[in-house]
Amino acid sequence: MLSLVEKIEKILPKEFDPSMFSGFLDQAEKYSEDGEFAGDSGSAMEFAEIIDGLLAKYREQLKNDLEIHKRLIALSIKMRWLTPGSLESSKKDLVSNIIQSLKMDVDVLSTIERWLDIFEWGLGPDTQRRSDFLYLLVNNQEFIGGNQVKFLTGESLSPTVYNWIKDYLSSLPETKKLIGSFDKIHYLTNNQNASKLNENDKNILSKLIDIYNFIKNPSENILRSSASQSKIPQYPVALNASIPMKATSLPTVPKPLPRQSVPAKPATDFDKKLAAVAVPAAPAATIPHGQDLEVLRKQMAVKAASVPKPTAASPPAVRMTPEEIKREVTEFELPAYKEAVQPLKPIQKFEAPKTIPKSVVTRTGTLQSISQISAVDDLKKVDVNHLRQGQL
Repeated sequence: MLSLVEKIEKILPKEFDPSMFSGFLDQAEKYSEDGEFAGDSGSAMEFAEIIDGLLAKYREQLKNDLEIHKRLIALSIKMRWLTPGSLESSKKDLVSNIIQSLKMDVDVLSTIERWLDIFEWGLGPDTQRRSDFLYLLVNNQEFIGGNQVKFLTGESLSPTVYNWIKDYLSSLPETKKLIGSFDKIHYLTNNQNASKLNENDKNILSKLIDIYNFIKNPSENILRSSASQSKIPQYPVALNASIPMKATSLPTVPKPLPRQSVPAKPATDFDKKLAAVAVPAAPAATIPHGQDLEVLRKQMAVKAASVPKPTAASPPAVRMTPEEIKREVTEFELPAYKEAVQPLKPIQKFEAPKTIPKSVVTRTGTLQSISQISAVDDLKKVDVNHLRQGQL
């Protein structure tokens, strides 16, 4: 039985024809509603890559058909919102289209929860990722509804995500530390701006507030798993905002009681010698020592999802047949280096030194050389000059 991804690949348009593309998009949008993609992030990523391939292939033709281009972009964003790993690589693009995804009934909050759970499970809130996401969210410029947002100062601004979050926070009491469901219901029911929205737009605004509350206020179980909790930095919404957003700090976590100090044992001579030759510790790894392997598995899954798949142009891998395995084991990759052996010179036959002929002393009584010594009387004629001629 063919999977949905395989069915989509079979109906891909072979050339750019607006009518053919329109029929393909009708069927692809119908497939995107299937629960298979919501439960299988890998299939959703494959679907998104197929759509991205069409966007790249027909880039020039799509400039003249904005409607088809818009539908392709919406499909790609929808499928990527179903893949938690996409928030690591394409967070900016996804958050800037978060309202469009909510209108397509994408469970955005569930994907965000799964994404943060990879980095926070057993470790506590990931303040850096939460603050980065919060900054992109409050600066989103998508519209919710068609009416202007009116503030207490009398100023009216466009209904962007930024202005809705700003209006929501300005309605909270000054002493409010945590934001709960009651605050959201009270705002959607009694606020003059929210009450003008239709049911669909009010549902979108409700989901947006849930996402903001989830990012801004980690749940209690995440807070308890953190040894020390620091407040998420508050980014300014805009430099010219007339009504500043109220900073909602995270609840404080009670500090653990200090342990009683135990006097250290005096170091022995052996300990001092051991410390002197100790090898420096390696740099700390990304995953703390002793952490659950489940966290490592989830993080590796996110990294694997962001790695591009090999294309058809990539060289095929060598098939490891029994013959290939035998060749790898028995043969060298390069011929072994053999040093040139110089031939040994023949050993020369030892020859005994020739006998020195007896020297003849001149009649003048002088000794010309030490080799002329032949009698005891000749030793009387040896002087210093003869001794310098060589060994005796």
